[in-house]
Amino acid sequence: MRRPCPVSRRVELEQEGTGGGVTNYHPTGGWQMGVWPSMTVLWRRRTLAWGVLLLAFYAGTLQAQELHAPPQKIGPLFDRLPVLDQGVVLVPLQPLAAWLALEVRQSRDAGPVSLFRPGDLNPLQSLAPGRLQARLSGSPYELPVAPRMIDDAFYVPLRFVVEALGFWVSVERRKVILELPQEDLRVEMAVPPDPLSHEAKLWRQLAIWYGLPPAALPPDTDTLPHWNLFARERQRELLAEIGPDVPTIIEAHWGGREVKGLRILSDAADPEGGAAAVEVLVQYGDGGLYEERFGFVLEPQGWRVRTQVSRQMGGGLRRVEDTGPLSSP
Repeated sequence: MRRPCPVSRRVELEQEGTGGGVTNYHPTGGWQMGVWPSMTVLWRRRTLAWGVLLLAFYAGTLQAQELHAPPQKIGPLFDRLPVLDQGVVLVPLQPLAAWLALEVRQSRDAGPVSLFRPGDLNPLQSLAPGRLQARLSGSPYELPVAPRMIDDAFYVPLRFVVEALGFWVSVERRKVILELPQEDLRVEMAVPPDPLSHEAKLWRQLAIWYGLPPAALPPDTDTLPHWNLFARERQRELLAEIGPDVPTIIEAHWGGREVKGLRILSDAADPEGGAAAVEVLVQYGDGGLYEERFGFVLEPQGWRVRTQVSRQMGGGLRRVEDTGPLSSP
């Protein structure tokens, strides 16, 4: 269900009717009895007409600047995974700001971080790590959860940033939906899981798969961390297809394709049935955009990848080819 932004978080323009007038003017009959209005009245009316035109012009300009440029239809792609803090979705600021065409400026001495629209002198928003107090269009605003640094990345509340630009934000089951009706834009992403859930374990495996910082690799005693992402059955298939050297080959060549950013679209885990599925939208360093679907199985060591299917997407998120099951990114 769509939920409009609170009035306190949006800029709304209202026009009120202006009363008054002269007694010798009739709305349907024009000037009555041949009596012409004085030059003062005509001047006032002309001034009022110009004022209305200017108000309409600037109102249209302000409304158009609510979002400086239409975001890309693909939505934000993160170089780090979002997190959930007390029910609030936190995302890394830099890729979100890049998607929204906002400029990020850091004050000295690790002070507040400000977001600017291109060409604006005053910040749209200002936030500081560890502080609930923020500023929205120059006015004080209290956040539900404080922004924070996670592994050298500044994480901010997703809703606070996008609602200031006119987005509608809603949650349906385990999906966050961002909508911008005037641009016919709808973006979906999975709600980050509880850190102790099975879904969180799936996300950690994907962080290793795509090489996202932090890598969250197993201890150094595990010399084949990427090979061990695969389920036993898939390992047997790879050994039969490639040969006994396949574990070291995979480790030596893993990460050869740079990941520019990604967004987890959906996830679902059935621990009792021992199966799970995750859908990811990922963009690689060469600009290729892919929808990749993972099938996991639950083994004694944890969740392992059984299948992966990758489909290349067109600019409008249209599937253009099926690359089939892949053994590594």
